[in-house]
Order: sequence, then C-alpha cells, then structure tokens
Amino acid sequence: MLSLLKQHKRKVVFAGSPRDFTVKDGYYQAHTIAGLLKYIKKKWHGNFSVVFRPPETGIPEALHNIALALLKLQLGYYNGEHTGKIMLAVDELNISFGHKRPRQFDGFERAILQGAHYGLELMGATQRPTLVHPDFRDNATVVYFFPVMGDVGDVVRACLGSEHAKELKGLKNHSFIVTDNGDISRGKNPPLK
Repeated sequence: MLSLLKQHKRKVVFAGSPRDFTVKDGYYQAHTIAGLLKYIKKKWHGNFSVVFRPPETGIPEALHNIALALLKLQLGYYNGEHTGKIMLAVDELNISFGHKRPRQFDGFERAILQGAHYGLELMGATQRPTLVHPDFRDNATVVYFFPVMGDVGDVVRACLGSEHAKELKGLKNHSFIVTDNGDISRGKNPPLK
C-alpha cells in the first residue's frame, strides 16, 4: 500500500500496525482526530502524509468519525471553493469496514457513496476481500490483487474471472493483477526500502 500511495500528495492513512507508515516513511503520527485535523489544517496549502492509529477497541467507530471529519473538511471542494483532493487509505479494511460493523457507524459508507463530490478519494487494503462490506467492494473502480496462498474465493473470482483468479496463486512477490473499470492488466511494485 505504501508504494501505491506515493502518487498521492495529500493523504490520510487509517492503520493500526505501528510498523507501517512511520515517521521514517514520511508520515506524521496522529493519535486523535483533533490532532489529525490540526495537522492537516496546518499543512492545508501544501502536501501532507499523516497516519491515524485507531484505538484497539472501537475501530469501526474511529473510521466513521475520521470519514465524517474529512467530509466536513472537504466542504470547500464540494462548494467549488478549492480543488484540493484528499486520499483516505484504510489498511486492513476487513477489520474496520467488515460485514458485521455496527450500522450506526455509517460515516465511511457516506464517504464511499459521496466522497467523490467532496474530493475525498478512497483506498482500501485487505488480504481478506470476502470479509469487506460489499458497499466498498461494489463501488471500487480500481482493485489490485496480490498473490494469495489459499483459495482466492468467490469475490475474487467474480472480479477477475476464473482464469485470472487461478493466475493469482502463481504470481511472484510484489506482482499484482489490477482491474481498472473492468480492464485487467498486470504489474509489479518495487520492493520497499
């Protein structure tokens, strides 16, 4: 995910693992939503890379709150007052936006359905796509598939077709298959240093 995010100049990553998206990688570490928003406002006219680490409990609620805060922050884009987009990338999406998420936490769902109008782009990463809520899967225009060890599952077969899903098991490290609005291609990420 780190290499896929490099092209985005203004990004917020929602990630739990302290090993990923570190200061060394160029990411400001935010532990509260207030701290996240303060940092973004300070860097508003430039580029920013910030990671928000949700608490161990209440992960779906934290994603809900981040999504709503970013939508509110992007009201100027919605109203045509600026053109600055923000990428919200969610690591381990199956944990924060899975099938069993509490329905009252619909902020990320609003971002999925209306984010483009607010200049809020979304990226999700998971090794368990079948556990991600269909609202995200069904609205994804670009999906990267990396090598898997076990069964690829019905969701992956539905996205790629059986022939390409079989190919997924034989991919080498850092290789992927990508669907972009229905077009299928292959690629390779450079290893992270």
